Amino acid sequence: MTVAAPLELKVRTAREVCEEPDPPDSDELLGPLIRRGQRTIPVGDTGEGKTTLVMQAIRAAVEGGELLGWRGTGDIRALVVDLEQGRRTVKRVLLEAGLKDSEAVDYVLVPDGLTLDSNDQHAAELERVIAAGGYAIVALDPYYKAHRGDSNDERAVVDLMRRLDGLRDRYGFGLILPAHPRKDSPGSTGPRRLTLSDVAGSGGLTRGAEIVVAIEKLAPGHARLRFLKDRDGDLPVGTVWNLLFTRGGGFRRDPKDSEPPRDIAAELLELGSDGEWRTLNEWRSARDEGGIGANDKTVKAALDNLVEEGVFEFEVGPAGRSRNARCWRSVTDSGPLSNPESVESLRNETGATDSLTQPLFREAVKAESVADAVTRPSQSTAVDARAREAAR
Repeated sequence: MTVAAPLELKVRTAREVCEEPDPPDSDELLGPLIRRGQRTIPVGDTGEGKTTLVMQAIRAAVEGGELLGWRGTGDIRALVVDLEQGRRTVKRVLLEAGLKDSEAVDYVLVPDGLTLDSNDQHAAELERVIAAGGYAIVALDPYYKAHRGDSNDERAVVDLMRRLDGLRDRYGFGLILPAHPRKDSPGSTGPRRLTLSDVAGSGGLTRGAEIVVAIEKLAPGHARLRFLKDRDGDLPVGTVWNLLFTRGGGFRRDPKDSEPPRDIAAELLELGSDGEWRTLNEWRSARDEGGIGANDKTVKAALDNLVEEGVFEFEVGPAGRSRNARCWRSVTDSGPLSNPESVESLRNETGATDSLTQPLFREAVKAESVADAVTRPSQSTAVDARAREAAR
């Protein structure tokens, strides 16, 4: 094992620190995701694609390829220390990652794991391999099998990180440590939304990490990449990227992410320019069926907002539709509502509390009053007077 040089602390003023040049862009091995001297933690459940994503990233970095919009630096070497999988699985992983003929990626299989936190001989042997290989990237997959304690053993994890951080500082490689999340809560359904606190084991793993990302499988062929931590602020922490997956092609960005957000209200206004009454299902149906192609909740919320703004109107059982059909259309000058009894439904649908402050409600109340006077002339003089006043 290499003998460490005696400790010597260098004291500098804050001004001297700030005047030093920033690290060169060449520190980036794959955009801001993998950098020399930094620790990247990809976290994900078994079978969610964590190892696949790591191998794709390594291939892009060593070959100068592209992954998720980031360009690898190329002309570098990488080391993968696999602490879990058997030879057959490893061959499949390398084949799917397109690395079966690569001379730039070295692989070490140690399915029984290592005890780097406490075994000096294990630590010395790993350093020997790293020093001889001149690697820009080193991955230990999964990290928890690189120490002797269980995943929650704070002392073991801290000791492991200290040794690994010493290695990356001396040899300048980017360190990738794939991790698992804690077990999901009993009874939970649907895809998980991982957070930093969901990373299994001691917090010593993520405290010193520069980058932490989570891979979450949504359905076959669909996943999302969640950005949990970026010490330098170059990644969109708190957001997710939707991913598509194909065997042999790996992960790629979902093209829908690059599309501008839909303006549902504008689409409804355009479709409703014909002034036709439509039910919710007709508004939200697929485009080839005469709708805008969106889900019920989104369209209903947009219709309600348009009603509140006075540019759409709502009616139950309008002319030409069934008695109980709940319909919307753009506001027109075609006359009063054909079913005045739906005024109360309009109030309920929009949640409005003061009908006199909204033009649509005022028109609906006027129409209701006129209809009352015409169809029920025998009612009280007060109603008749109100109808005559409204008619003016």
